[in-house]
Amino acid sequence: MTTPQGKVVLGVLLLQDLLIVPMIALTPVLAGSIEASASGLILRFGGGLAAVALVFFVGRVLIRQLTRIIAGTRIRELFVLGALTTCLGLAWFTARLEFSLALGAFLAGVLVAETEYSHQVIADISPFRDLFASIFFVSIGMLVDLPFAVTNLPVLGARGTP
Repeated sequence: MTTPQGKVVLGVLLLQDLLIVPMIALTPVLAGSIEASASGLILRFGGGLAAVALVFFVGRVLIRQLTRIIAGTRIRELFVLGALTTCLGLAWFTARLEFSLALGAFLAGVLVAETEYSHQVIADISPFRDLFASIFFVSIGMLVDLPFAVTNLPVLGARGTP
């Protein structure tokens, strides 16, 4: 962090974190599922910024209070349930505003990471992270069309020219 390279990398990472929200909000427009007019883009982008501002304004206060209350109970399962409810609730909220579920999940992660109990939440949900990563990769593997792969094995195994 104190080296010039560390400062540059930190700046790039912060810029990427800030730009992910508009990109997630504009993805349906780029996919063609929503009108791509100038007024539609401005409305979509402005609505996304307003939703993010609302979530951060309300969420920062609400999530911090909620995590303090949950931490006071000293029930580990309640901590996991609270993190899951926060993530699913914000994903549902952004979906109701016609934004993606990923935007809500991303915002929930950011809000939970800003609490003083973020390390406890990460420690409690890390087994679930590994489980869901496994499910993700297995489901991607299940999408492989084996008859197609066997039929086109020479094409799939061919080396490209350097």
